[in-house]
Amino acid sequence: MKIHPGIVAFALGILVSGCGPSEFDTLVESTQKQSKAAKVKAAALPLFGLTNIATASLPREITSLPILAGDPKSIRCWRASTHAIVLMTGGGFGHWGLVVCQAGFESEAKDSVHGVTTLWGDGVFFWQER
Repeated sequence: MKIHPGIVAFALGILVSGCGPSEFDTLVESTQKQSKAAKVKAAALPLFGLTNIATASLPREITSLPILAGDPKSIRCWRASTHAIVLMTGGGFGHWGLVVCQAGFESEAKDSVHGVTTLWGDGVFFWQER
C-alpha cells in the first residue's frame, strides 16, 4: 500500500502545529513585554472603590494589554470578592484575562475564577479556563 505524499505532509503539519506555544502563552508574553504587573495593579486599585465596574471605567493601562486585546467593550469586569477583581475576555472557545488582588489577599485569585491562575507579580494573575 502506497501512502500519498500529501497525506503525510498534512499529518506532519497537524503534529508540528500542536507543539508550539499556545495563543494564550503568546498573549501572556506580549503583555509582560508591554507592561509591568505593578503598573496594572496601580491602574486597577481605584476600581476597588466602585460598586459596579463598568467597562467604560477601565483605564487604558488595562484595556490596551494584549491579554485583553480587541474591543475594550468586550472586556467583562467584576469584583469577585472584597479584595479581588476579575478582568475577562474571550468567547465560545474559552475565557481568559487577569485577576487583580489587593495586598495580602493573593489567595483569593484562585477562588475568583474557574480555571488556571499564574502569578504575574504584585497580586496580579493571568488566568485561563481549561
